[in-house]
Amino acid sequence: MKQHIFLTGITGFVGGWLARELLDRGHPVIALVNIRHDQCPEKRLAKLFQDWFYTPEEFAEFGDQLTVVGGDLAAPRLGITDEILKALPPFRSIIHCAGLVQFDQYLLPDLREINMEGTRQVLALADECSVREFHHVSTAYVAGKRTGRVLESELDGRAGFHNPYEETKFEAEKMVRAWRARDGTHAIIHRPGIVVGDSKTGYTTHYHGFYGLPRVMEICIERFGDMGMIRFPAMPEKKVNLVPINYVVQAMRAIFEAHCHFGKTFHLTNPNPPTLAELARAMEHVFGKSGPKFVSMSQFLLKPPSSEERFAVKMVERYAPYLRFPEAEFDQTNIRDALVGDPVDSPFLSGEQIERLVEEAKTPAEIHPVA
Repeated sequence: MKQHIFLTGITGFVGGWLARELLDRGHPVIALVNIRHDQCPEKRLAKLFQDWFYTPEEFAEFGDQLTVVGGDLAAPRLGITDEILKALPPFRSIIHCAGLVQFDQYLLPDLREINMEGTRQVLALADECSVREFHHVSTAYVAGKRTGRVLESELDGRAGFHNPYEETKFEAEKMVRAWRARDGTHAIIHRPGIVVGDSKTGYTTHYHGFYGLPRVMEICIERFGDMGMIRFPAMPEKKVNLVPINYVVQAMRAIFEAHCHFGKTFHLTNPNPPTLAELARAMEHVFGKSGPKFVSMSQFLLKPPSSEERFAVKMVERYAPYLRFPEAEFDQTNIRDALVGDPVDSPFLSGEQIERLVEEAKTPAEIHPVA
């Protein structure tokens, strides 16, 4: 009989898709769902999963395979009382997916609370419950401002960070590594790139990160009719490490099921990511309009920007580091070795697949918050 997995972040992008992957393969899951003012955690999760993945009848079939516990990620012991903890099915594994993906400096207190204090509390629960297998979802961008090859075994923050998201995820990974060093080698760290929708269908449930770019282009086209005369400070040759969600969760599931990769870190990234110029061409093809003219920042500043240029630049300012500066090359030695013989979906994205992602971003029915 498969043992229960305690999962955080099930209402988020990676956590939600990973939960579906695990449930569909018969794994019993205990899901932490943040308590909100007037929402029952069970009803909230049921509504989300029925919106995203399942019919009501399909979702009901999970029955006792899915246990929902209400809590608060940053509260002591995640807000779980003694009585509730004793009533939960026993679990020996935790997969910590919950996190806040925001780049604005003014949100630093929230990022610290969720990404750092939340991780601290999940590790404390792992200690209390004698968890022997701990999976932590970090990000490849704990590399911060580093360039060149970054090994999966490395965690080096001396180059600094582009934003508080990278910094708080770096600090959270440091906590997990310290816990792993103290308690043997039972923690596994997963570092996804910029996660996007399903590579086969384009479908997504969340519209943060990459999806801001096509949305900005759509808004600019609505306002200005075309972007061909707009200069935009960016590196057209800059690689943007988009990685499809189906690959990410299948790789995580395969690593979990192997139960033999303790102590390792895995870059769940695209070995050959698209360039910014390739993304721009995909958006031009989908929208049927010209994209902006990419120029260096020094060229951009040679003459005062137009009102249209100021508007476009302001719209994507939070993503600027991922458009204007070189980024690291993420080593994939560990993940390649771990997935030998396991038929997971590809991390690559063709031009046609990128266009499907852009098409999905055009008019999202609903933008869901990050767990």
